[in-house]
Amino acid sequence: MRARKRVCGVVALVVACVLAGCREEAEGPIYSVPVDEPEATELTYELKTTIVSGLAKLNGIAVDGEGRLYAVGVGGVRVLDAEGKLVEQWARSEAVQCVAVGSDGMVYLGSAGLISKLDKDGKEVASWDRTGSGGEKLGLITSLAVRGIDLLAADFEGKCVHRFTIDGDYSNVIGTVDAENGSEGLRAPSPHLECAFDSAGDAVVTNPGRLRVETYGLDGTFKGCWGRAGMEAEGFCGCCNPTDIAITSKGYVVTAEKGIFRVKVYEVVDGTGRMLSFISPRHFSKKAAGLDVAVGEGDDIYVADPGDGTIRVFRLKESPVEAGEKR
Repeated sequence: MRARKRVCGVVALVVACVLAGCREEAEGPIYSVPVDEPEATELTYELKTTIVSGLAKLNGIAVDGEGRLYAVGVGGVRVLDAEGKLVEQWARSEAVQCVAVGSDGMVYLGSAGLISKLDKDGKEVASWDRTGSGGEKLGLITSLAVRGIDLLAADFEGKCVHRFTIDGDYSNVIGTVDAENGSEGLRAPSPHLECAFDSAGDAVVTNPGRLRVETYGLDGTFKGCWGRAGMEAEGFCGCCNPTDIAITSKGYVVTAEKGIFRVKVYEVVDGTGRMLSFISPRHFSKKAAGLDVAVGEGDDIYVADPGDGTIRVFRLKESPVEAGEKR
């Protein structure tokens, strides 16, 4: 238990870093010290294209197996092709917070107290607002992830991740306090909580209030964590980062932050995250707090910028280096 706490512990932040993480959503980004941008990284991404979402407020994105892009927010769902041309538009009465697409093409939407399941044509086939029959009501759903028959839903207000089947049957909760297996519980001071599946089928979950990323078995068993506080490139800044994550085909973890609007790629080895790539704040708008991220074909990184309603697509310039080759 003590060893886990040493590995997962977060050093204290300076006042400037706290301010950068806690005030930007109201006032725009605050850089009280120069942003530490590395001169070179192992992987290099360049801006490939910028896509206009067409939504009144852009909250989340997902990419399906055929390269279609799903953008959600105030105004519903807009389905775009690889060039950013509108394919479908599905109006929703609620403000959609997040989206995930299954391998069968079914689309899942998360919003305040609700999860909806849509078919390929945008027709709603199911929805649920509780953890089960007679269960607790859902809070604000800020992230969804689907793999096989499992659906993960990050509940900001509940400070946990719910596990459902894709038909809405409740399985269990992930991320709650469990002293026996080392889970200290999720902290989310601002409305950002994210989940994803890794290549092994485990749940990867942000713990922004503790400035780290955690891994759980689908039964809720805590498996480990990595990340540390810091304004420098490798660290996570402010009160509550990272806000968003995605997983590449290589198993690398893509993270996004608010306060200092930056996107990074990490390789996780022996429970430690090693930064491989850095996409700097200069690529994003001045009100970009809450950059949702997704990974597409060729490990292109899609970044939703709510500050200007655009989606920036970054392409890998160099082939990923095999683990250990440059060490």
